[in-house]
Amino acid sequence: MAKHLAWTGVSLTLTVPAGTGHVATVIHYNRAFDQTITSEEATEIAEGLATIAATPQVMTVEASIPYTMRVDYGTLTVTVEPSDEATLASVRDLIGTTVFRDTTLHGSFHNGAKP
Repeated sequence: MAKHLAWTGVSLTLTVPAGTGHVATVIHYNRAFDQTITSEEATEIAEGLATIAATPQVMTVEASIPYTMRVDYGTLTVTVEPSDEATLASVRDLIGTTVFRDTTLHGSFHNGAKP
């Protein structure tokens, strides 16, 4: 994908529907294709999303990657349930093991409260 779209300056949204063992994920690449995306970057992003999406307490996952392809300048929105601090801490720890560890994290409990 990156080889064919590199240097086009387009934005792209990829959605993976929910399946057995994981929730749906949405990733937005914002004008990301004004440079080449390496296979390693694409793989790390896909693996990070898959890891988060397979977490039992996670209800939704959405990531935005800016044109710089610096994931840490992007955003990650994760909705979790149940609404307790232990669940939130557990999911944050898990995110810390992925490529999204330094990304600005947005989250909410099932009632819409933002942690």
